[in-house]
Amino acid sequence: MIIHSASIKGFRSLADVTVGKLGKVNILYGENGAGKSNVLAALETLFRVERVEQLESAVGVFMRGELSDFVDNFTIGKDGKRGTSITISAQIGFDDSDLLKIPKFDAFLKAHKIYKGGHDQWVIITADLESTVPGRATKTIRNASVNRKPLYDYAVSDRYFPGLSAPAKERQDSVEELFAYLINSFAVIHAERFLRDEKSGDAVISTLSSEHFKRWLLTLSESRGEKYGIFEGIVNRIKGAPFEFGIIRPFAEDAEVGLLVTDSDGRELMIERVGTGIQQIVLLISHIVSVKAKVIGIEEVELNLSPRLQYRVLDLLKNMAGEGPDKTINQLFLTSHSHHLSRRADACLYAVERDAASGETTISGGQAAVAKLRSHFDYGLFRFPRKKIWR
Repeated sequence: MIIHSASIKGFRSLADVTVGKLGKVNILYGENGAGKSNVLAALETLFRVERVEQLESAVGVFMRGELSDFVDNFTIGKDGKRGTSITISAQIGFDDSDLLKIPKFDAFLKAHKIYKGGHDQWVIITADLESTVPGRATKTIRNASVNRKPLYDYAVSDRYFPGLSAPAKERQDSVEELFAYLINSFAVIHAERFLRDEKSGDAVISTLSSEHFKRWLLTLSESRGEKYGIFEGIVNRIKGAPFEFGIIRPFAEDAEVGLLVTDSDGRELMIERVGTGIQQIVLLISHIVSVKAKVIGIEEVELNLSPRLQYRVLDLLKNMAGEGPDKTINQLFLTSHSHHLSRRADACLYAVERDAASGETTISGGQAAVAKLRSHFDYGLFRFPRKKIWR
């Protein structure tokens, strides 16, 4: 799946924005506080489901469920009052490899001549979020369509592919299979990527975060099966091209949990002695290898990275979102301040600005984004090339 465009209304500083012509790799540029991370948070919210273990119940909560810690996400208007509703809509493309993973939906499209051969299948999904009790919100998938054919409408009793004469169970099963595929398909890697001092304890760490990253990695290294495979995937990415930092090894000794890096000469160093840039990359790769999401958003991808490492990281991410054997994810959304990454011709570039008077964010792409970023980055230290190198 690929998100081709998105519209967001009433979410934080995104009073009413549309981002179109998205590609495999998308970079959002702007000043601190412009609203770049708000775009990632809004897209993550569209696909998010909380506190559900079984898939059957997860689909129901995806269609209508509550989100916690949500009070600060509603836009504050010019009158100073906080809004009570948000609308997020995305146009998503599904190719044949995606459809293989949702066979009931695929078969339904083909049986009822909704499938468009030779093209992605275009699904548009719209969610409304309403403020409920303090700090919480109810998210409702209001409607959805595929190739301009309604596939879901919350407002009618016959909600699944309304208007078609196929058996109701067949229609419902195909739509719910699609929604199950979309659940938590967008994940955000936040800018908090600094390792902490950690002590060993009795608690089993199953969730990756910078606060207990070393314990999480140690748990993986002592596991079997799929979990150990995740550990191997992280180690291989770090020791292999394009980084070749060495082999990482978590350990526990005298109630302390640490992470060692062994270089090509066999020298072992604590990861804190190797440099903050390597720590950032280890955390980034660990998130991407371990997460189940199909689309990844990364805040401040260049954090603590030299220009050379910025290029290497983007090359790795581009390959992981490509079509070759390294493919791990379908699409990337990156926020950045780096003028080095803004020169890339292999990413879609977007300029994110926030109006000082209204506090609202605007987003522009294509050559309009290029013109804005020329003036943003050109402080006399270097000059942007005048030829077109951006998508």
